[in-house]
Amino acid sequence: AYAVVRTAEDMRSILDRDFGNTLNEKEKQNTCTGLGAYFNNRTYFIAENIDNSNNFIRTWAHENAHRETEHNFSEDFLASIYEAFEASEQGIVDKLLPSRYADLSTAEKVDEMLSFTIEEMFTQAAMQGHSLTSKQIDRMTSMGNIDFKGALSTIYNNIINVQNNE
Repeated sequence: AYAVVRTAEDMRSILDRDFGNTLNEKEKQNTCTGLGAYFNNRTYFIAENIDNSNNFIRTWAHENAHRETEHNFSEDFLASIYEAFEASEQGIVDKLLPSRYADLSTAEKVDEMLSFTIEEMFTQAAMQGHSLTSKQIDRMTSMGNIDFKGALSTIYNNIINVQNNE
């Protein structure tokens, strides 16, 4: 399900209503300054923060990736991906993510890495005017381990299938 909110203030009202004190002030602020959010099985777009179609595509892909990750992978599986990245290069995950994600759990960090990668894949596909091929996915994820690549493939294919059925 999708919802569009007009302003960051409207998004803040939804967060306060749905989460109350379970989200801290920093989490609420990060959500409201972004382009969108995914929670409670719904993708939200913050209209005032989306100024062009490219930002809409990025947000749509990123938030749908969160949905697919939530529905397809356990926290333990995501944490194992984190550990595999860290085993190959200590601190790599934190280097790749914006600093505002530093306090997330290991599973949440991998969820964000997957979502940012999917976002980039869909943006590249939109610029090319077609869906990505598996060869392009492999090229874009060459730094990833096998579980990361498999998760990306699952998420990407599920989003494409949902899009084609809507």
